[in-house]
Amino acid sequence: MGWRFMGGSHTSFKQLAKDAWHYIVAVPTFISLMHVTETYAFSTELTSGPSMAPTLNNDGDVLIVERLSSRHGRIYPGDIVIACSPQNPNIKICKRVIGLEGDHISFHPNVGSRKVITVTVPKGHVWLQGDNIMHSQDSRHYGPVPFALLKGKVWMRAALLEWPFLMEEIQKIVADLGHDKAPGSDSLSVSLFHQFWDTHAPFTLAFFSKFHRWRVIHKGMNSTFIALVLKIEGAAELKDFRPISLLTKKFC
Repeated sequence: MGWRFMGGSHTSFKQLAKDAWHYIVAVPTFISLMHVTETYAFSTELTSGPSMAPTLNNDGDVLIVERLSSRHGRIYPGDIVIACSPQNPNIKICKRVIGLEGDHISFHPNVGSRKVITVTVPKGHVWLQGDNIMHSQDSRHYGPVPFALLKGKVWMRAALLEWPFLMEEIQKIVADLGHDKAPGSDSLSVSLFHQFWDTHAPFTLAFFSKFHRWRVIHKGMNSTFIALVLKIEGAAELKDFRPISLLTKKFC
């Protein structure tokens, strides 16, 4: 008597075992390929903090990092790199390469100081600094960084939807709205934003910035109101009102 498995034959059991073996082999192979890719070719890094502002977003950026350049010594001044901190190897830093071995780097030790210190980058080291020098801990504080601590060069910034909203794009959207669109219960339309944009702009940007930073929308934005505007004096019946639907209305 042959084996039967869930109503199938001995052949189906052999096929199931074959498929299972295929996945047992395929999964570790895939994981190994991912490990090799991230270790020796490309990886993603999440950065945050003010040291590379305005080049990188203070609230966080996802960076595509290629690791071939650092492994083959193809790092040049101006490159943005990911490195292990010389103060704590368990922490990764993102800085710009300012100088290579043999370069003479001059800098002020403290903000506002007139004193100038000149350092020659030793062999096998690089000089790293943040673009926002007022808020960056870098080679000015811990000295030249060994080349071996470089983990890769930033290739590109991932195109996310989480970039901060820019005043220019918000202003363009508002400008493109018809001046008689989205009337409020007080009969004021988008033309109010057009005419007094300089006054509304800071509040509008603050609204979008808060949404970007905290990733939440006030529950009132999902509310729907029906405003009844008088059509005649002494209105007594529904037909005497002009209904206006206020969908996701932003109140200033």
